[in-house]
Amino acid sequence: MIRMKTKVFNLIILDESGSMSCIERQALNGLNETLQTIRRAQDKFPEQEQLVSIVPFESGSIRLLRDKVSIKEVNDLRPDEYNPGACTPLYDAIGFGINSIRKAVTDDDSVLVTIITDGEENSSEEYSGKAIATIIDELKKKGWMFTYIGANQDAVSVAMTINITNAM
Repeated sequence: MIRMKTKVFNLIILDESGSMSCIERQALNGLNETLQTIRRAQDKFPEQEQLVSIVPFESGSIRLLRDKVSIKEVNDLRPDEYNPGACTPLYDAIGFGINSIRKAVTDDDSVLVTIITDGEENSSEEYSGKAIATIIDELKKKGWMFTYIGANQDAVSVAMTINITNAM
């Protein structure tokens, strides 16, 4: 029997709001370090296919910068691809990111969601914190893993409000 490659979806949700401008370099470095970790996992476990989706967000734009791309084809994010400005629709970005990969994920796949933010949600229109907490709870029961990397102490408390306990 031929065993199919296991897929590991790595969804990175990156705050690109104006409040991140004072830590722009650190945020970009943090994202690129995450990509390096994914590359090492691909090398260590070649039977797994590491796919990367990157969702930068601010109130003027929530977009897929990389969409389920093999880590082998993903370069580090360049400074010209990350330009903090505007407000922080954190919950909308999480909902958008989850929905962008959800249909592609099977029960045999693994999903790692990393959120990099300063935790200052202030402009979501589609999702509430309660709705995101419910979605995260549902997905955690399916084995999805969530990590919340925050730039200040408020980020850890925000993570807790949306049922993410792995926060730093």
